[in-house]
Amino acid sequence: MIDFDYVLMLSQRDTDINQHLLLLYLLPVSINAKTIVEIGAGQSTFALSAAANATGGEFYSHDLSSDARLRLFPEGEGVLDKEPRYHFVGGDNLETGKNWNKPIDLLFIDSSHTYEGTRAELDLWAKWVGKGGIICCHDTSKSWVDCRKALDDFLLDKKEEFIKVQYENQNGLTILKKL
Repeated sequence: MIDFDYVLMLSQRDTDINQHLLLLYLLPVSINAKTIVEIGAGQSTFALSAAANATGGEFYSHDLSSDARLRLFPEGEGVLDKEPRYHFVGGDNLETGKNWNKPIDLLFIDSSHTYEGTRAELDLWAKWVGKGGIICCHDTSKSWVDCRKALDDFLLDKKEEFIKVQYENQNGLTILKKL
């Protein structure tokens, strides 16, 4: 099974998210997340799978194609197929999400990269995150204007419900903890 050491190995690779992978592993572990949802697969998929293994939770990765998880990591081919806690959900997450009906402990969004898409994803998926749960959004640095604005506008509507921590490195990572 994928574990912390696997994530540590991935964090040494030169990608657009490697500096965030250990945090993406540690956040769900720190809250003992039982349901982890990812919108947009990639190397984060491996880190979140490892976290689900550590917590005994279930991990659902939504993307248009399962090949997305191999972007910049072709040697990961077949690794997730052996992971019993990993569940790939193919299709547009705004459609597949309409059938979602489970509380979410950790939600990670790294998908559309447009204002409209990011805002729609937040509006659809964040309502499933319970108190004490965490929402992480990648690509929220100042240079990713659309994603950042969508997140900021979402928070204007919900500002009393979240604590926000924002990192600018590697295209940005914003962490929201629901109060």
